[in-house]
Amino acid sequence: MNKIAFDFDGVIAATDRLKKKWFIRNGVYLNNFDKYSIYHYLSKKMKVEEIDNLYNSMSNYVFSDGMLKKVKVKKDVLRLIKKICKKNELYIITSRPNSMIPEVKEWLENKKILKCFKEIISSSNSGKQLICRNKNIDILVDDDYRHLEKDIVKVRILISNDKGNISYMKLR
Repeated sequence: MNKIAFDFDGVIAATDRLKKKWFIRNGVYLNNFDKYSIYHYLSKKMKVEEIDNLYNSMSNYVFSDGMLKKVKVKKDVLRLIKKICKKNELYIITSRPNSMIPEVKEWLENKKILKCFKEIISSSNSGKQLICRNKNIDILVDDDYRHLEKDIVKVRILISNDKGNISYMKLR
């Protein structure tokens, strides 16, 4: 049995359009609007601290009150989660603060997949890979390359979402 941690926004919850809308409003225009492309585009123009500030502003918009109620589940994720939770221990590690975990739980319950997750953990005060190490989690799945750069978790999977296409890259 593997322990697998999923990011919430952009991996389970389809918040991609909200993020894209925010980036366009703030002058970031790209052909590919997946976070991998955004991060590499910004890293050529900005310092790490500036990128972090930009992402924090975007998160404040995406995480604002009532926004999650408008968000759907990513395509095919319900089926996938229900299938893999039968033979694996699943977690969510989200950048959302602890105060928002009840809203995430309610959303997951409405989608009928809350019971698939052993725990929902906020990474707002810690790195996602450090949480994985402390919980002995084998696999981390995220759509944000920044959370996967370090080589702490054995298997890291980057999910890339753009124009309705989902692809992934396994990082070892």
